[in-house]
Amino acid sequence: MLQNLTLILLIGAIYLGYFRNSEKKYIFNNFDPSLKQFPLIYEENFFDSKSLEKLDKIVKSTGEAKPIEDPDCRHPYMVSKNNNTFCAFPSRIDIGEHYLKTGGFENHMEKYETMTARVMTFRHKFLDEHSENSLKEIYGDKFLFKAREICHKNDPNNYKLNNLIISLFQFDVILMLPGQELPMHLDIPYFWGADRKNIPHWLLSLMKQSSLFDEHFIPQVQGVSWLSRHQYKKLEIESAKNGGNFYFYPYVEEKEKFVLAKSEYNSALLVDGTQVVHGVERFKSEFEQPPLEKNKKYYLSYEANEDSWGLYDQNDKKIKEYKNDDLRVSLVWRVHCFKDMDEKVKYDNQKNDDRLSVETVLDIFKNDMKARNKNLDENMSNLEFLIKLIEEYSVYSNKIQNGLPVFNYCLIPLVMPKILNDYFFNYLFYFIC
Repeated sequence: MLQNLTLILLIGAIYLGYFRNSEKKYIFNNFDPSLKQFPLIYEENFFDSKSLEKLDKIVKSTGEAKPIEDPDCRHPYMVSKNNNTFCAFPSRIDIGEHYLKTGGFENHMEKYETMTARVMTFRHKFLDEHSENSLKEIYGDKFLFKAREICHKNDPNNYKLNNLIISLFQFDVILMLPGQELPMHLDIPYFWGADRKNIPHWLLSLMKQSSLFDEHFIPQVQGVSWLSRHQYKKLEIESAKNGGNFYFYPYVEEKEKFVLAKSEYNSALLVDGTQVVHGVERFKSEFEQPPLEKNKKYYLSYEANEDSWGLYDQNDKKIKEYKNDDLRVSLVWRVHCFKDMDEKVKYDNQKNDDRLSVETVLDIFKNDMKARNKNLDENMSNLEFLIKLIEEYSVYSNKIQNGLPVFNYCLIPLVMPKILNDYFFNYLFYFIC
């Protein structure tokens, strides 16, 4: 099996080596009204001036990076959990597996360490610190009305505008350093009896991607707004200078067709991100790899005297300073959609006995694969089964921009025996990755 895998990877390396040197362009897709689309709304000048002032203060109070896991779990898909007491999948392994293998939306051929540094963005969760009512003063009734409209259009028979209830459950500010990107992904869905409290994030995403649990699905709407004052426009087929454009796949049937949105200051896009694949292309890609390592913690701190941002490590040592214009700032907020107040009350009062177990969810997947005559080796390990699960049900695009499959050949050393790496692959890929 290793020999076959090696052959496949080497062929992929040669194949991608040719296309890597060709000039990369993007096909500029406007919305095609002839294709069935998921409901979405894009609007400029979304916030009023008072809300923008409040948001500016919120951004400058941001200074928290998500902790990065310990590296002692040797498998590239495994990380340390619970104070380093056991190894498990990271919360969004479904995203990471696709991103690393394909090189992301723009199919970059880079080493594992470089790829991981590019997605270690900084996030501050404000719903943990502020009530829903206080945040409503910022995002306002306009967002609620637009979100209700998305919910209604997704399922007009069950979600009537007059009765719809919207409930905020996430309000984050996200800061991206130059050279970073947000991988292609779907948002974490919620189900009756299954959510972040009892099911791993990646498994929740597969539950939605598989369509096996749709009768239990709770609709949601994501709002994304851009607070950086630069303009990241995609006007022609060439990439914009700064990059950082928001891309998404809005078509119900044409899964490979993407659209690039104008990530302009104070514009907003609303969509159900659990059903529409989306992400952010590399921001200021001319910059080198961000100075971040997978096994360390970092934070950003706004420094008012300098009107700049300091990047600090876990020992409070300043690593680098960034100007305001160096960062890409976005606001993300998400709401659940309920048919009426009775349904919301029912959701809020769910009991533990009503919840699905991980074992039950995995059994449903196993039965589905067996029914479709998918080969399941009875002797495969749990890790092998979970990886197969991701490969079987993941819906993320695996096509380079010219429509051909892609593989990030810079990952080949990760799957090679140590002796081959020591004497051959490490030297070879040092020059090409």
